[in-house]
Amino acid sequence: MTKLRQILLCSLPLAFLATPATAQIRVDARIQMSSGSCAGCDLSNKSMNGVHLNNANMAGSSFNNSNLSGGRLDNSDLSGAHFRSALMYRVQGAGVKMPRAILEDATLTEANLPDAKFAEANFSRADLSRAVFTNTDFKGARFDQTILSDAVLDGADLSGADLFTSQGLKQAQLDTACGDMRTRLPVGMSVPYCEGAKSETAEHDHSGMSAELDIAARRIDRAISDVENLLAATGANDRVLRTRLQRIHSDLVQSKMALER
Repeated sequence: MTKLRQILLCSLPLAFLATPATAQIRVDARIQMSSGSCAGCDLSNKSMNGVHLNNANMAGSSFNNSNLSGGRLDNSDLSGAHFRSALMYRVQGAGVKMPRAILEDATLTEANLPDAKFAEANFSRADLSRAVFTNTDFKGARFDQTILSDAVLDGADLSGADLFTSQGLKQAQLDTACGDMRTRLPVGMSVPYCEGAKSETAEHDHSGMSAELDIAARRIDRAISDVENLLAATGANDRVLRTRLQRIHSDLVQSKMALER
């Protein structure tokens, strides 16, 4: 019995329609799975709207082009799962684990996924408009051309995330999130550093630069050092000043990195 058939048979209630091997398996909106495992399953091109996973292990599974709209994914492990072009409209679930997941071109409009783990996930060209990601971990995630209009990022950790080409993002959304000096943002935007985020920069090799770029890089190095000294001398209670200094530090670091590319 295949893993896919096992997960379908353990669902309650369930309408499973026997079909030829070449036909698509039909999955209705009532599928549920609690504390089960279907790691590495291929669930691509399936109609799974309303699916309910609770503490399920679906790590490494494929949901490419599938419809999971209106489903719940509570506390389930979807690490490294693929959701390319998947429909996930109004998907919900607290504590979902999706590090390294591929969500390219996926639709997560109005999704509600608080306390989720999306470290190093790929959201390229995905639609996250009006989605809620309260206290969500986005460390190292990619948001190339991702739509973030009216997305809620309160308490979200964007450390090392790349939002440089994201669309619809506003400064007010970033003001309630946090990141670090490696967070890439659209021009003119900044994000306060997460608690405990390092502001020190490693020494950089200026070899290969023109004389003009070398001078500019060294000036930026000096400015970064000055801001780091000011941060070290600023008390933790002065959050407004610390946030401003962190933004300046991030801008300087990003400018330095651009010179070195």
